[in-house]
Amino acid sequence: MVKIYLFFLFLFLDAFIGIFYDVIPVLQKFDTYKRVLCEFGLISLALISFRKESKIYLHLFFAVIFVAVISTLNNKGISIFNFINGIRDFVPMFFSIIFIVNMLHSSKKNFFIQKMNSFIALFLLLNVPASVLQFLAFGGDYVGGTVGWGGSGNLSILIYLCTFCILMQNFNENRILQSLWKSKWLFLLWIPSFINETKVTVLLISLFFVLLLKINLKNILLGTLAVLLSFIGFINLYTYIYNTDLPKYIFIYDHEIDFEDSIGKLENTRIWDRENLWDSDSRTLRLVIGYILMEDKIDWLIGKGLGHFKGSNTSQTKLAKENEYLVKGSISFILLPMLQIGIIGTIFIYWTIFKSCFCAQNSRVKLFLTAVALGIAYYIVCFVSFYFCAIFFYAALSPKFSSKKDFTRQFNFLKNSYLPEKTRSLTFV
Repeated sequence: MVKIYLFFLFLFLDAFIGIFYDVIPVLQKFDTYKRVLCEFGLISLALISFRKESKIYLHLFFAVIFVAVISTLNNKGISIFNFINGIRDFVPMFFSIIFIVNMLHSSKKNFFIQKMNSFIALFLLLNVPASVLQFLAFGGDYVGGTVGWGGSGNLSILIYLCTFCILMQNFNENRILQSLWKSKWLFLLWIPSFINETKVTVLLISLFFVLLLKINLKNILLGTLAVLLSFIGFINLYTYIYNTDLPKYIFIYDHEIDFEDSIGKLENTRIWDRENLWDSDSRTLRLVIGYILMEDKIDWLIGKGLGHFKGSNTSQTKLAKENEYLVKGSISFILLPMLQIGIIGTIFIYWTIFKSCFCAQNSRVKLFLTAVALGIAYYIVCFVSFYFCAIFFYAALSPKFSSKKDFTRQFNFLKNSYLPEKTRSLTFV
């Protein structure tokens, strides 16, 4: 019981303290310490509660570490501090899975499920007013909800994943519209994704509705076409929706950058022309840089060592210092394992992710999780965040997800605890 309460202490800390950074900016200085505390706390809890059902995930983690050790020894300019810091990139994913599997096979299974479902309900509920307040105060780019600035992408993905999982619990594929109408309250939880300007929202909405269709080849092809057309339509309507120009990083080629010339500079000097590049926060460009930095076959197999994406200016690896643009800003998740532990390490990472996704008992949820995991490879580094991994892999591994009862209970708790007495007659939809 104590282990479960400690787990939720760390989870609440990681998922909710970010919003206080907006109010008290000085707290941002302690964010690294918060992350380290949560990560090492998670490791301790996962190992203390260890069960044989989770040993495959621990073996996969050790396989990643083995590849990382060989890779780090094969590359110069990486200290033991860089190596330990680099391991942290993969701790939230592996040890969230291990702890969740441990709890779902323990005598406290039902208690853990109850608390986790309540946490998810509270997380989604609180992010609606938090996001609205951030939008009014700072504008769309700063809407990260309770996780704070920079968390908009993670938040949008979790909103659609969680609402999809909730909908699936009472879904009738022969009466799609009726099922949607009965669960119409779920769409109120989408509000943060409409105001935080995350471009992935249009794809998540398309995926959400496409996976409601009966699963057959015809619907898969039609669904794929619908997603592509939705994205193309969104690109063309972007200027009118957000009253601003379309971000340049949507495209592979940025007309403000001499792309070939920049690649030539990298190949010749190993240092980018930063004045040119910082104008474009491009994921694709970073993937191109990473591709060029893989100098030989051994780099492709085992990577260039751990720690390039962690550390301050004074503790960066040599590679990170020479290619600062590569390791900051909008980074694709696939870049983390590929650059640091190569193809072999990346196989172990995605083996872990897909093994968990395929555990989902509902076939539609399984497809949703798998599609999101594939999209994350390019879009964002979600799997380095503890709160994201905890919710994502719980959705994959748990036999029961949050329901309207959990939301009603949490709404009543918030209403009776924090709202004025005159408003306590409000009821959940």
